[in-house]
Amino acid sequence: MPVTLTQAELSSALRLGDSAEETAEASRLLSYATVAVSRHLSDAFNGTPDAVANEAIIRLAGYLFDQPNAGRGMMYADALRSSGAAMILLPFRVIRAGSTGDAVKAASRLQPTGSVDNPVIGIDWVPQGLQITFADGTVVVRDGGVLRWGA
Repeated sequence: MPVTLTQAELSSALRLGDSAEETAEASRLLSYATVAVSRHLSDAFNGTPDAVANEAIIRLAGYLFDQPNAGRGMMYADALRSSGAAMILLPFRVIRAGSTGDAVKAASRLQPTGSVDNPVIGIDWVPQGLQITFADGTVVVRDGGVLRWGA
């Protein structure tokens, strides 16, 4: 787990005292900020250096500690970003475009194209789809797995 920050270290970083109320507040903020950073990083959380995760948690906790209980509109809505924690974590976050399941299914329906005797010599996008030109002059247009043969 990349978080090695203790409640006492967070209290010190936030310049809190050691009263029961301040200790409870630091513990609450440490717990919440750890979960928020973990969810933000997702799978990359365990590979993030301790120092980076700890600093992000300190910044997030400090921002949450100092923000008012009721914001004006969206002014305090994105604490992770406004605190600077999101920027610290950015190099370690894995950003994906989404599921590749549909693309894998579509690709598995396509058959190999070309051969040693008749290789592909050109590929172009046309309004009907992907136009593939072979060495023997044959042209194939692929549109979502449907083949249309042309000359």
